[in-house]
Amino acid sequence: MRIDSLFAARGRELSLPRLTEANPLDLVPGAGEWEVEIGFGKGRFLLDQAAARPERRFLGIEVASKYYRLCRQRAERRGLDNVLVVRGEALYLLSAVFPARFAAALHVYFPDPWPKSRHHKRRLFDP
Repeated sequence: MRIDSLFAARGRELSLPRLTEANPLDLVPGAGEWEVEIGFGKGRFLLDQAAARPERRFLGIEVASKYYRLCRQRAERRGLDNVLVVRGEALYLLSAVFPARFAAALHVYFPDPWPKSRHHKRRLFDP
């Protein structure tokens, strides 16, 4: 599995080798509860929530590099200190990288259904 980079607002970025050296959640200071959005797309919900609720911390996970970069740039422009965006596979990250039960809420909006049989391995949800 490959994780290209993690980005916490204000320019803090990690590559996979550095990720294994520390807890990535430490990139976002504070004691507020975490909320996670899987597949944040352009980041509208994630960034709006982070701006509206500065007492909470937000983790966004996106597999598409184009949307990861876009959201990262928007977070930086808005000066949001309570956001961590990650480019990588959500199921892997949540099971192997981040601590169990660290988040108070999980958001998944409009997941791609991957209807073809050969694509079922990419689904987030199944029966």
